[in-house]
Amino acid sequence: MDAIKPFIDFYEQIDNVDARKSVFLFLSNAGGHEIAKKTLEYYEEGRPREEITFKEMEEITIKSAYNEGKGGLKTSELITNHLIDYFVPFLPLERRHVILCIKDYLKQNGQDLTSQRIEAIADSIEYFPRANPVFSSSGCKKVAQKTELYLMTEQIEEEERTKKLSHTDEL
Repeated sequence: MDAIKPFIDFYEQIDNVDARKSVFLFLSNAGGHEIAKKTLEYYEEGRPREEITFKEMEEITIKSAYNEGKGGLKTSELITNHLIDYFVPFLPLERRHVILCIKDYLKQNGQDLTSQRIEAIADSIEYFPRANPVFSSSGCKKVAQKTELYLMTEQIEEEERTKKLSHTDEL
């Protein structure tokens, strides 16, 4: 991380490259646990996630970036020299968000949007915390794989039913 410090620091040019108008995005899991915890608190209080302020989550993310020991950015000069302008938190997705992803995926692939199909796919995705599983452990990352598996299983079951019916007709 510190190798790019010269490009983000306050220099006009490095090796004839002016990076002052460049945008660097760093993705990190720093603060993920604390972000999920705060989001769960809102959920359990019956408050919509839309009420969570950017400032509130940014504070959590910054503290985590500065204090997280193993694998964190704590020792990075990007942190110690205050070279990162924004810490943008990614809130965990609730089941309702996953359902929207499932619907989008089914639509994109020309599949019927039956409630049974959508619920079955949503049920196949892992949620946390164990005591109150409301957040998707993988966001919408596994929606495509889980949907394809469900559709393939559905197709196999339909083929087996058709075989049984045609076999019964032969008798």
